[in-house]
Amino acid sequence: MPLARLMEANGLNEDSVIRAGDVLALPRAKTPAENSGQTRQKEAAPPSAAQTGFHPLWPLRTEAAGKRTARGSGLFEAAAPGTAVYAPASGTVLHSGWMKEYGNAVFIRHGDEFATFCGGLGIFYVIPGQSVTPETKIGLVGEGADPGLTFHLLRKGKTVDPAPFLVTPTGK
Repeated sequence: MPLARLMEANGLNEDSVIRAGDVLALPRAKTPAENSGQTRQKEAAPPSAAQTGFHPLWPLRTEAAGKRTARGSGLFEAAAPGTAVYAPASGTVLHSGWMKEYGNAVFIRHGDEFATFCGGLGIFYVIPGQSVTPETKIGLVGEGADPGLTFHLLRKGKTVDPAPFLVTPTGK
């Protein structure tokens, strides 16, 4: 893949800095027909959460759920430092460690289409390559001026609104 195409797909320029832990979108390879301009594909509306079958749980499983607010393209919920954070769905840990602006964070891949991001952790308990389930405690909310969980959902490498996909565990 040409570097220029990768840079364009991720909004990068010659002055951009890519750091360990950054996530880059890989554009789909064009077919020979697309390259020659012989076909025109219509952009289909993205499937709904019901159509994808992917329904992650909110990572904070407290009895008294707090108010979730939009934070960038994700959601944030204030929580006391030390509150347990769980994997939102079964998957494989891609990253666990420090991320500028988020503190400790965990990225989890859920199959070929979805990945989740949980930021604002003080401590994390998982390592890259580890398999997790919704019962896996991945870390604890950290301390700071605004402690809580920042949650993002990525679909095919692009951030999407997680709210329509989330389900609430039974009995909570």
